[in-house]
Amino acid sequence: TILNGIEVGKFRFKRSIKTTVNNVAAVGRLTKQKDYPNLLNAYSILVSLLEKEEIVIPRLSIVGDGELRKDIESMIRSLGLEKYVELLGVRKDIPEILRRADIYVMSSEWEGLSIALIEALASGLPIVATDAGSNNEIVENGVSGLIVPIKSPQELAKGLYDLIANRETRESFSKAAAKRAEIFSIETCAQKHMNLYRELMKDSKQS
Repeated sequence: TILNGIEVGKFRFKRSIKTTVNNVAAVGRLTKQKDYPNLLNAYSILVSLLEKEEIVIPRLSIVGDGELRKDIESMIRSLGLEKYVELLGVRKDIPEILRRADIYVMSSEWEGLSIALIEALASGLPIVATDAGSNNEIVENGVSGLIVPIKSPQELAKGLYDLIANRETRESFSKAAAKRAEIFSIETCAQKHMNLYRELMKDSKQS
C-alpha cells in the first residue's frame, strides 16, 4: 500500500501545548459526508459539560463551504451555539489556521484517506475523529488521537471533553501526531512509487 503524501514541512512547527484550549478546528466541505450535524450536536453537549465544570468553552472554527451551509447556519442558531461556532468559508491559509488551533476534530460519516486529517496530524494537533474510512489508519487511537464511532454526538463530545480537560494527553498526542505524519510525507510517497517501478521493471526483465 502506498499512502497519500503531503508536504509535511508546510505544516510542521514547534507546537506549544497550552493549559487552556481556546480553539477547536474542523476542515471540510459543508456536505452530508462530513456530518456537521453530528459535530454541532456534539458541541452542544460539550458546552453543557464544560459549563458544569466551569471550564473555558473553546471556539469551534469550521473551514469550508458547500450546499448545506444554510442548514448548518440554521442548526447553529437553533442549538444556541452562535457564541461558540464560526463558519470561516473557503480559506487558503490552512497551515496558519491549524497552527492557531489547539485540537482538530473530524465528524465525517464516511471518508477516503483524508488529506485534511493528515495535514492536522502533520501540524501536531491532538485529534478527535470518527471511525470513518481510513481515519483509523491515519490516527492511532489512544496514541496520536481519539477515534470515536460515527454518528454518535455523545462519544464525539466525550472525546473532545477528555482532551480539553487533560493537558498531558494533548501533549502526548501532539508529539505522536507529528512523528506519525512522517509516513505521509510526499518524499516517502515518491520513494515508494520509485521502489515499486524498480520492482516492476526487474520482474519484466526476468520474464
